[in-house]
Amino acid sequence: MADEKTTKITVPRSQKALKTRDSILTNARIAFTSVGYARAGLREIAGNVGVNPALILRYFGSKEELFRSALETVVNVHRMIDCERDRFGAHMADLLNVSAADALPMMLLSLSEPAAREVSQSALQERIVDPLAAWLGPPDAEARATEIVMLSMGYVLYSRMLRLRASGDKAIDQWLAEALQQIADRQ
Repeated sequence: MADEKTTKITVPRSQKALKTRDSILTNARIAFTSVGYARAGLREIAGNVGVNPALILRYFGSKEELFRSALETVVNVHRMIDCERDRFGAHMADLLNVSAADALPMMLLSLSEPAAREVSQSALQERIVDPLAAWLGPPDAEARATEIVMLSMGYVLYSRMLRLRASGDKAIDQWLAEALQQIADRQ
């Protein structure tokens, strides 16, 4: 019987690196969303991925840059405005009730750390407020975009982080949808 050669399928190094980097980002996002910037440890994140913590520093340079990269994976204005304008309020209320709103808890939990707070403020302004204001248009577009963000952050803090409301409270969800729609429609 002839020698059978076993074919070992190998993933190219660059694909492995990208997969590892993505796994690090996913685990970092989970850590920053659940325990905040200050309590999220690089060793724990690395351990969850099965890599050496030095690899995180190699890919990202610092914990602050890891936070920035993780935040950028979830800060997405396009999910917010991916709807008909007359359904914006209802769409946002639905969005804020699912895990897609991870960016807001990440930002809120980062506020006690100056470096992370700066990253959050910058991401919020550049990736949410400015593009949302452009979508809303005049008058007072930036003020209205800021109001939408403020209301959304308060809602997430109250309902998802502090859990001070019954899940699926339709009256609160309806109020939120109407309030957001009024801001979007204000002329």
